[in-house]
Amino acid sequence: MTNTVEGAVIKVKALKLDPVTGIAAGLSITQEDLNIALANAKADSNGIKTIRVEVPVMAGGSGYTIELPAAALRSDAANVRIEVVTGFGTIQVPSVMLDKAAQDAKRVELTIGTSGTTKLDPVTQSMAGSRPAISLGVKIDGTAEAENSLNAPVEVRIPYLPSLHELVTSEYLTVWHVNADGKPVQIRHAKYDAVKKALVFNTTQPGTYAVAYTHKSFSDVAPNAWYQPAVETMASKGFIDGTSSTDFSPDSTVTRIEYLAWLVRTLGLSAEFAANFSDIHATNQYYEEIGIARALGITVGFDGNFNPGAEITRQDIAVMTMRALRAADPALQTGTSGDLKEFTDSGQVAAYAAEDLAAMVELGLMNGQGNAALNPKGATTRAQAAQVLYKIYQQQQLQ
Repeated sequence: MTNTVEGAVIKVKALKLDPVTGIAAGLSITQEDLNIALANAKADSNGIKTIRVEVPVMAGGSGYTIELPAAALRSDAANVRIEVVTGFGTIQVPSVMLDKAAQDAKRVELTIGTSGTTKLDPVTQSMAGSRPAISLGVKIDGTAEAENSLNAPVEVRIPYLPSLHELVTSEYLTVWHVNADGKPVQIRHAKYDAVKKALVFNTTQPGTYAVAYTHKSFSDVAPNAWYQPAVETMASKGFIDGTSSTDFSPDSTVTRIEYLAWLVRTLGLSAEFAANFSDIHATNQYYEEIGIARALGITVGFDGNFNPGAEITRQDIAVMTMRALRAADPALQTGTSGDLKEFTDSGQVAAYAAEDLAAMVELGLMNGQGNAALNPKGATTRAQAAQVLYKIYQQQQLQ
């Protein structure tokens, strides 16, 4: 089989479908194909070159398996992205996808195809409806890769044309993944890209992915409440949680563990950790998020404890938030205590929190609370916490 290379685009020659599986296998990209396309590719502002592999639509096909040289996806390769475009979806794989464990591998097989939603539970099935679902598979030298086995995430795009209602409320469009245990897990940072006309997300896990419309509402959050957009959007994305399946308790005080876990989720932070705080047990629903925050230095706790159920002051929310934002973007600006002089109670701000509180105000993430006061030592309600995180989420969408 001979592929065609035009500029930085490799056009794969069509093959016959497997009569049993409906999958077109044996779509092979050679190192020579990649070398020619790479020589023609232009680097972006980050010095990364993208090679586009176009797979023809094959009538009656249920999927495609594309073979690539493993050398193109190892950490010792150049800064290259290989974008595989099919009728079912697009996969963009980085040149660091494979780790050192695959250093001697020869071939990598990427499989993308259509999938049903029968593996989803009834509730998630109802959210998915008749929207598209795909399956992703990765094999290295013929051996299927397990979950979280990839060294770097791949970007996936599932083509989707939303209804007018969905387009207006696209923040509720999301993707659900069926993990190895058969449990549906929401891809929190999946989002609809109107330009690409697709749901876009990053993953390190093979499996089934289904497009869904997930709109979470609560009986105690009125449609006209100032915090309603924040609470419903953030809960629907899986960033924040209610106090029950029906209630959010917007006027209740947010706890340290709730806010920090929600913050880690909103920013999509990750880190390996071997230990956690003494009072954060493995059975805690936020165990992973707090472990990540501890590993990144977002919080150091108190003598080995975190005090998860304690209230969190506005100035401590500022400190946690800015530490987390800098973990995501080390070049982020800082504020100065002088920036707080416009507030009548600026003298009450603790020295350790002044710069971070000023930065929060400068970034538009925190405002005064009447009479030009910051109320730095005041507690924060769950609704107020949701609003801060919603502002961060909105700024992320503009990037």
